[in-house]
Amino acid sequence: MRKLKTWPWLLATIFGICMTTNAKKVHTLGDSTMAHYDENATNTRGWGMYFGNFLTNGWTAVNYARGGRDSRGGYNELWQNAKNSVAAGDYVLIQFAHNDEKYNGIDNLELQQYYTAKGDAANAAAVKNDGRGTTPSTTYKACLKQIVDEVKAKGATPVLVSAVCRCYFSGSTINRSGRHDLGDKYDALVNGEYKTGQKVAADDHTMDYGYHMKQLASEEGIAFIDMTTATKNLYESYGTYDKCYAALFDKGAETDNTHYNLTGALTAARLCAQLMKEQGILADDIVVPADLAITPAAARLRRAVGHEGTDAHRLRLGARQGSNCGYGLGGHSAFYRQTELADNAHRQLHQRHTHQDCLCQSIRYSSRHHQRHRHRHHWRQDGQRAPDGQRH
Repeated sequence: MRKLKTWPWLLATIFGICMTTNAKKVHTLGDSTMAHYDENATNTRGWGMYFGNFLTNGWTAVNYARGGRDSRGGYNELWQNAKNSVAAGDYVLIQFAHNDEKYNGIDNLELQQYYTAKGDAANAAAVKNDGRGTTPSTTYKACLKQIVDEVKAKGATPVLVSAVCRCYFSGSTINRSGRHDLGDKYDALVNGEYKTGQKVAADDHTMDYGYHMKQLASEEGIAFIDMTTATKNLYESYGTYDKCYAALFDKGAETDNTHYNLTGALTAARLCAQLMKEQGILADDIVVPADLAITPAAARLRRAVGHEGTDAHRLRLGARQGSNCGYGLGGHSAFYRQTELADNAHRQLHQRHTHQDCLCQSIRYSSRHHQRHRHRHHWRQDGQRAPDGQRH
């Protein structure tokens, strides 16, 4: 009898080892727009918190993004935190630019040298203490390349992801700085002089962070996900700043044109998953259902979710729906209330599951006959770190 009792334990142990060995992960490195946030402390959300919702077939997401990190900090800190957990066959998504712009296009190390040469120890120390800032065409690319090279060396696949736009409108369009192109007004060190208010032509990409990330991806023969253009198109689909801000950024506190609310984070996560799938990256392992479409301009659900199911189920369903404009979730009060309720349900699930594991089940409806198809996938939020609230 003792031998018989041992078998279940032995089988469970072997199964657990196999599951651990075969774990497949997508690691995300980035700034506060991607980072994890304490749901009990703030209404701010990073899109990396929800990216794992779209992964299936055993893939999980591990979010190492943290507020205030530029591409240099991405290599020196975030990649060092992540690299021992990255295995051959894994994917690493790399998104930086917001904090690379800290000194308006001047590299942090070069600015330190400038102030030191001038005998200005106070400013040199302040810049060093801050630590952020790169130049798009040189040090930004170099820092990204360090991460890319080491990801490749581990047998994993690096994916460069351009930064999500800031909610900076000029009329009905996202302006140049909102797209992380400083070409309209940047600073530079030229022959030992600190030049401010510099400008280049609209078709000159010298100070465009996303452009240089794309160039690096081409040079390295790796994938590039253009989240800058995708979020630009998404924001502009609302027509005005006020509508876009209310839908994706409004968190009930002071005005913040950089960080998402829950709806914004879900939307951005869906966008990234959709773009990856379209490029054939984990295409069979990413699920981005389009059963439920949203019309941003009309600020309403094209088909309401009003079917049975828990709020957590609705979050899963809502997070994985398409938009009639092709860019994800639109802004509307019904969905916002729904996802806020879901956020509360999700928080309760986290309290019940120590390792933040939850088995999610969503109900998908066919377009005409509303036939039910159930899709189950395992969603996990591992390794997420709280961001530095003082930084982007």
